[in-house]
Amino acid sequence: GTRVEHAREFYERYPKWSLLGKMVADTRAAVKALAALEAVDPTRIYLAGFSLGGRVALWTAAFEPMAAGVASVGGLWPMKGRQEGTEGLQHFSHLHGLLPRLGFFAGREQELSAGEEDLPGRIAPRPVLLIHGTRDRYAAVSLVRQVKQAEIQTPDEFHRLTPKLTGSMVEWLAARAGAMKGM
Repeated sequence: GTRVEHAREFYERYPKWSLLGKMVADTRAAVKALAALEAVDPTRIYLAGFSLGGRVALWTAAFEPMAAGVASVGGLWPMKGRQEGTEGLQHFSHLHGLLPRLGFFAGREQELSAGEEDLPGRIAPRPVLLIHGTRDRYAAVSLVRQVKQAEIQTPDEFHRLTPKLTGSMVEWLAARAGAMKGM
């Protein structure tokens, strides 16, 4: 979710952090805790999520080498270049406060040296799945299709998580991590 209670006064409490950075730090800690469990194969820890959860999964995998791969549904929103018809960088900086300093680049997106569209390249050679609906209002599917080093599925869908999209993600994960017993 959006962590409304957690986000309230977040920057007063943690002036040197970003809300997204905190979520990534929490997820990295969870990966490390899982890897320490005797019943878990640490080489098969995959991250997956929808929307903000998909975004956190991508950012975490980019900085956590223990993540074996990532599947994201509607979680990658290209940052570089103008995003006609979307909130663009203001989504990250002003509306949700995930990365406030990106607000300095609102309207000057072409000046960004890196964006979320570069995360799969940082994650590589580990596998990345991006599922992005052609009718998603948050990010242009044409820009998502240009992302390199990721398997991309673009179903005729809106920004939502349906049983069919969940099934696609689970099938992809199972094929890479190996079928789990009892499923």
